[in-house]
Amino acid sequence: MRAREFIVEYNRDITKKNYGDKIVRRWGDGAVSSLSIRKVRDKVVAGEPLDANEQNVYNEAVNNIITKAELADPTPNKQYVQWLVRAWINGSLNLAEDILTTGSQFVKMWHELKTHRALPPKYSDINRIKARSDWNQAWVDIRAAYDNFAPSKPMAKGHAEELFNGPDVRIIRPHDEQAACYYGQGTQWCTAATQSHNMFNHYHRDGELSIFIPKKPIHEGEKYQLWVHNSNGSYQLMDEHDDPIEEGGIETLSSWFPSVTDKLLLKIHPGLVNHPQVNWQEYGSVKQQVVEKLLRDGYFKVAYRDLINMLNDGDENDEDHLENVRYMKEQFQEMENAVIRVAQNATYDELTHSQHDATMIHIPNAIFDYIDRYTEYGSWRGDWADDEVLLGFTQNIHDWFNRQMPWDKRQREKQGRLEPYYEIEKDENTGKWTVEYTGP
Repeated sequence: MRAREFIVEYNRDITKKNYGDKIVRRWGDGAVSSLSIRKVRDKVVAGEPLDANEQNVYNEAVNNIITKAELADPTPNKQYVQWLVRAWINGSLNLAEDILTTGSQFVKMWHELKTHRALPPKYSDINRIKARSDWNQAWVDIRAAYDNFAPSKPMAKGHAEELFNGPDVRIIRPHDEQAACYYGQGTQWCTAATQSHNMFNHYHRDGELSIFIPKKPIHEGEKYQLWVHNSNGSYQLMDEHDDPIEEGGIETLSSWFPSVTDKLLLKIHPGLVNHPQVNWQEYGSVKQQVVEKLLRDGYFKVAYRDLINMLNDGDENDEDHLENVRYMKEQFQEMENAVIRVAQNATYDELTHSQHDATMIHIPNAIFDYIDRYTEYGSWRGDWADDEVLLGFTQNIHDWFNRQMPWDKRQREKQGRLEPYYEIEKDENTGKWTVEYTGP
């Protein structure tokens, strides 16, 4: 190592100043990001000042990423921290945890090759690796160069079982970290990391992993890893580059591998019974309960009562007033029917456009989010939208749905958030989901 490479001293404050806003934007753009970080993101984008609570949210998000990068950097002067932060910001590292796993493993290999002057010429400067496409190719090339430089010992297979061996794919279930590393060779999965923090145990405590190895891969190294949460059915389906398969999600497995049926998926991952993409019948039931119990018999019942109380303040003997009351009632019913129609006709893909992989427990929030967008932009409104009073009620509806969206509000009462006006739970004996309105 040449001496001049040690001249620059790492400074966390400079890193925070250079990348703080970009870190918050990346956090806020996440599909499942909290309402608090999204609000901070919006203020940062708009250039608006943050209050004390928002500044705390900002600092927490920024320190989270920078701390992970500092821990992942193997050098004493932390010369790769900023590169790791940028790699997460630009999406080369998909999840924050990937900084400590895939990111750490990459910089360790790169640094050792650099120290021994064994880097491929095109990678003499790590800062040239910027876009996600650059990252994927760099991982392959640096890994190959490192294996030639320091050949690894034969890897132990660990404990695994073959769940399925069909005409188009093998499915392997690793039961320990060694097996996850063995069958994940050549991938960027955090569960296959060998030179950095491995996340196998972190995932395994909540659900099982399955590795899909195609019999006729369409490209070298093609593999997929599926993780399913045992209780709520949420899942992660990643390719060998650790990129999520978002379009179509788990349904793509059946299109790629015809032998992988819903029945087989439920057998190897029973938790998927809680996912709408597998259990369509129960999804339809949950959506209908939301429409009837939360919308029609919940909020709209309260909103209609408030409207009637307001209208009854006028002179009951005034014919013009009575005509206005009749008109407003008709318009309110039209508005209610329009919202109900929107919710009933929304597909799973439409409901979850901003929250990939929404499970049964997320459906109420997904519907609230969906209707919130419609009440905000008003592209579906009827003639009633021209009425000043009903426009006020429309804004109330928009505000109400906006309050429902963050499902985690129950766990964040100390932050002063409202609780959602509903309960959704599964009967463990029947497997059926019930939705109940708990609001005013």
